[in-house]
Amino acid sequence: MEKIKRSIAPLLMLAAVLMSMMLCPMAVSADDSTMTVVSDTDTVVTAGNFPPNNAVLAWTHPSWSSVDHVFSNNAKWIWESERVQQPVTGDIVEFEKEFIIPGSPTAGTMYITCDNGYELRINGTPIGTAHLGAGWKASNLTESFVHTSGWQGVETWNITDELVSGLNIVEISTANEYMGPQDGQDNGTIDSNPAGLIFEIAISYDEGVPPPPPPPPPPPIEVGGFVYPVNKIALLAPWIALAVVIATSATVMVRRRQGQN
Repeated sequence: MEKIKRSIAPLLMLAAVLMSMMLCPMAVSADDSTMTVVSDTDTVVTAGNFPPNNAVLAWTHPSWSSVDHVFSNNAKWIWESERVQQPVTGDIVEFEKEFIIPGSPTAGTMYITCDNGYELRINGTPIGTAHLGAGWKASNLTESFVHTSGWQGVETWNITDELVSGLNIVEISTANEYMGPQDGQDNGTIDSNPAGLIFEIAISYDEGVPPPPPPPPPPPIEVGGFVYPVNKIALLAPWIALAVVIATSATVMVRRRQGQN
């Protein structure tokens, strides 16, 4: 008797597994992925001397090479024009960059600097300001409001909490300083008072796909003018029948074994 039970047990387990596979859809495992967003000519100038327009590659001042090593080769120095428009009075230029995260963001770090200063927002949330004084947007962009030095250091911002799945928008307000007698300097030129922005965002995200929904029930079967709805019980009937047959066979075998004894 015990031997017969042991021989039938695997068959019963197999039937149970097949039934559970029909009832429960399989989950898709999640994959961790990364992406990088950089300053380039896809960045849009939303305010400045002639917006809206795509940013262009800025004339590269030799001093900018001191921070280039922080960024990948894909990140470019950009501005509204190759050369600055107002080398004496300075300029305020607004930039915007859109990108899509095809999953749930798990980490985000932004590296950025600007000659001379900037304010950073991610999806409308203020992140930080560098090398700018209070009230700089309404100022004459002199040293009290836009600092001549300091931009040579690259800022690092943790923006994980501001990133969202799908569309994200980076907004950067930038300023090139006033350069002239009010700050004790000679009048700026396109060579002595250049402007440029460079940034790079490193993003990690989970691109896991939720389990697919169960398939809809099949349409009812019409036979002889009568409609017989097909449901899960009907779909599982063959497996239930298999279990019954296995159980019946086990009973018959037991009875035969007992009769022989």
